[in-house]
Amino acid sequence: MTPSGNLPGGAARRAFLLLWAAAALCLATSCNPEQKARIEAGLQQRAQRAMTKWLILRSGALPELWGEICAMLYPVPGGILAGLGFDVGLFRTGPDGSPTLSARAEVGGIVHDAAAAPPYVYLAAGSTGLGVLDLRQPDRIRSAVNLGVPGYALVVRVKGTRAFVGLKEGGGLVGLDISRPDKPSVSFSIWRGEDVSDIEFLGPYVVAAVSNRVEIISPSEAGAPKQISRFPLPRRSAIEPIDPLPRDLVLNPPYLYGVNGADGLFVLDLSDPTRPRQVSELTDRGFLESIALFGAKAFVGRKTEHVGIVDLSDPHRPTWKGTLPVFGRTLNSGASADELLLAGGAKGWSIFDTRRDPPARVASYTLPPRAYDVLPDGERIYVASGPLGIKTLRREADGSNTEIARIETAGNSRHLRRVGQDLWVSDTNGGLVIASLEDPDHPAVRTYLNTGNHVWSSLPLGSGLLMAGGRGLSFFVPAPGGFSLASELPLDGYPVDIDAHEDRVYAALISGRVAVGRLEGSSLRWIRDLIPSKPIPRPCTALSVAEGRMIVGDAKGRVYLYDLRNPEEPKLVAKTRVGATVFDIEFDGREAWVAAHKAGLIEIEAIENTLNTSHRFMIGQTVLGVGLSDSEVFAATGDGRVVSVPRPQ
Repeated sequence: MTPSGNLPGGAARRAFLLLWAAAALCLATSCNPEQKARIEAGLQQRAQRAMTKWLILRSGALPELWGEICAMLYPVPGGILAGLGFDVGLFRTGPDGSPTLSARAEVGGIVHDAAAAPPYVYLAAGSTGLGVLDLRQPDRIRSAVNLGVPGYALVVRVKGTRAFVGLKEGGGLVGLDISRPDKPSVSFSIWRGEDVSDIEFLGPYVVAAVSNRVEIISPSEAGAPKQISRFPLPRRSAIEPIDPLPRDLVLNPPYLYGVNGADGLFVLDLSDPTRPRQVSELTDRGFLESIALFGAKAFVGRKTEHVGIVDLSDPHRPTWKGTLPVFGRTLNSGASADELLLAGGAKGWSIFDTRRDPPARVASYTLPPRAYDVLPDGERIYVASGPLGIKTLRREADGSNTEIARIETAGNSRHLRRVGQDLWVSDTNGGLVIASLEDPDHPAVRTYLNTGNHVWSSLPLGSGLLMAGGRGLSFFVPAPGGFSLASELPLDGYPVDIDAHEDRVYAALISGRVAVGRLEGSSLRWIRDLIPSKPIPRPCTALSVAEGRMIVGDAKGRVYLYDLRNPEEPKLVAKTRVGATVFDIEFDGREAWVAAHKAGLIEIEAIENTLNTSHRFMIGQTVLGVGLSDSEVFAATGDGRVVSVPRPQ
């Protein structure tokens, strides 16, 4: 989602009014027609994106969609700060050594990184920008200020009275004056139009991972920084995700160690900062996202595999030493930097004692269980259980469910689809799990297709498979050993659900649109966008297509019915309200079942050009997914349960 500040409620509306007033003044005076058109288009886009973000946060849709992935771990005196989705939590160690959540505060954006300048902690808070926490009171977190920045805040570092914020979505690097800690101000901005994914300090210099290279700059007290050198990173992988590749850096002078997504680990010699020199690399070890260094040993976080261990006693010959039994996308050192490794991800976080060989897990915190989708299959029920993976339940004669098997996945298992003798599981940690159902009681993983992006939904299409993830759609075709990427279609907003009718593809976008595309051979082509709600689009969160009609749900609880019989001109024919964010829809052409978050499970009849609510079942919990059998309707709930109700006759 494109960031656009953090103006809530009335403040947002007042800002929009002032913005439009300024535009009207310009349009009414000296602007020529071309300038007027540009201004109108730019203002409309900015207002739409800002209001879309505000609606998402107000509706509570994205925290549920993303889950509480632990995207940041940072040690503070007496505890650990952890990013929990759109919140930050303060954990203390309990009497039994286990971490307990002692305080929590809403930040408004997904927290990716932190840097301390006691008693304040600065947060890289995604679309919210820079957050500042005041930790002067034990077991309390007070949000002091949020500062909007021109991009998606991914990393923050502090040195003296200056802070440096690395931005995704083309925001570059922003330097801040924090001499007044609770009132930071921007002092410079560079590399606009590029992504900065990590920052380190080397003496007086700043070392940054910028797009496809490493940059070294000398920041000045006034004016723009001076470039010292740059080192282009080699491109070796064929994986080209829609989102920029994640990179992480760590310094042990004179060496800089970095991970570069599918391109592996690299080592640079910075003895002469003006002439960086690569001395070694380690490839073919998965999609590397993060790195933490303990003496001559490095731990690397991998997107869909266990944390790797690398021996760096000889920087010229890094050696793979094995893995830790944990999925950790976020790695950091604990308060005792030579002892503790903090590993966090979609399942929660763990603490490892690195002095032992192999390192031993000494504590862990598991994120609350959730059930995101449910797929009934005869006597069995398959459940996408978020951080708990894929559960197989057996339906008992008394109507109860017994868990008989579980498959561990790398992150948040979210969407299920039965394809022949396989179960497809979309994993928002970055891939598609394909499990064999030859033994239906014990599904076995056959393939993990790693895309480098969040995967919300998947669909068999033509001779291949279509996936919604990152900022667009990806189409894969069969290849020896699995699948290969055939084409990509970038879109204006995260696609969270997809379906198809004939040769048309439909994607529900967080930006408030339904993108319509076409598959031509193995190439995806965009055709047009449908905007169900005007003038301010509401985030589209689910859709389903059947018998030439499509039902779309949004984050404000509206349901829309489209007639698709004329594929060139899909027609909106009806709409209704269900009272809460729509998370899932099952539609057979006449009858739709809607998972309506806190409003329960709702049956809607789509008769000709009307939508009529027939039955409403209050489940007693948030409802995130729905599945149908011939006689029952199953709801996947926010507390990890599966609830069923009789299907009305």
